[in-house]
Amino acid sequence: MVKPRTYYDLLGLPFGASPDEVKVRYRELAKRYHPDVNPSPEAARLMQEINEAYRVLTDPRLRLAYHLRLAAYAMRRAQKRAVAPIPHSPPPPKVAPVSYPLRILVFLFSIVLASSAGYHWLHPFAPSQAR
Repeated sequence: MVKPRTYYDLLGLPFGASPDEVKVRYRELAKRYHPDVNPSPEAARLMQEINEAYRVLTDPRLRLAYHLRLAAYAMRRAQKRAVAPIPHSPPPPKVAPVSYPLRILVFLFSIVLASSAGYHWLHPFAPSQAR
C-alpha cells in the first residue's frame, strides 16, 4: 500500500517541523516552483499544493486540526490491521435424505394421531359441539 502524501512529505520536512522550518522550506520551494519562474505545466498545480501546506502548517489551529486528522487516519489503519478476518463458518453437516417408505409411514401416523387427538374440532367443516 502506498503511504499517503502528507504536507510534511510535500515540503520535504520531517514530521513535526517547526513553523520557522516550514517558512524557510516554503521560500526555497516557491523560488523553484513558482509559475513565473518555472515554465512547467505542473508548476502551477504544485505551487498550489505548496501554498496549502504552508497555510496549514504555519497556522496553529489548522496545524492542530491537521495533526488530529493524521492521527485519526493512523488509528483507523492500525485498527484495520489489528482486526483478524472472521473465519467462514463450516458448512452444515450433510443429512441423509429420508427414505420414501419412512415418509409414508410418518404421514399415515400423523393422520392417525390427528384423528385420535381431537383434530375434528380444528377442521373448518366439523360440527361444533359448543352450539
